[in-house]
Amino acid sequence: MAAGIALVAAAGISMTACSSEKKDPPEYAWADSVCETVVQPSSGKVQLPQVDPKKEPKESQQRVVAFLDGISAELLAQKTRLKQEGAPPVDGGQQSLDEALKNLDGTQAAVKDAADDMRNAKVTDEKSYFTAATGAGQAFAKFSTYKGLTDDLRKNPKLNTAFDKADACKSLSSDAPAPATSG
Repeated sequence: MAAGIALVAAAGISMTACSSEKKDPPEYAWADSVCETVVQPSSGKVQLPQVDPKKEPKESQQRVVAFLDGISAELLAQKTRLKQEGAPPVDGGQQSLDEALKNLDGTQAAVKDAADDMRNAKVTDEKSYFTAATGAGQAFAKFSTYKGLTDDLRKNPKLNTAFDKADACKSLSSDAPAPATSG
């Protein structure tokens, strides 16, 4: 009987020790999931096109359009995945999410406009290619200043800490679908 009581007491102590372990706040898990399912899948998917407008102006135009379409698609995919994650479980979480989505929408629209401008331009030679590329570049400028979802979400101090602590976020320096060079 004494052995049975000792066993029950030992089990109780073990369960108490387990339940007293400090758990990470829920925003850490949310940030980890965002980096793992929203940001990382976009990294490096869009390849910088190789263009030669002197020899292949029309083909170069088509490659740039495909590149811009790819970035636009990645931004839309990030938006979809972030909406699936939902608002972060912190004070002001919905507001942080809404602001990040607003910036993402604006950036995606600018990239889409750049792709449309380039797609609709009449390119027949090197000069017309560069005229089209300059116009598309002005529309694309918003993307070049976009720092990504986690930068927007980090404006909430609790999320800033969560992104710092989340394992999946530690390897990310930027979460915008940055072009990888091809070659």
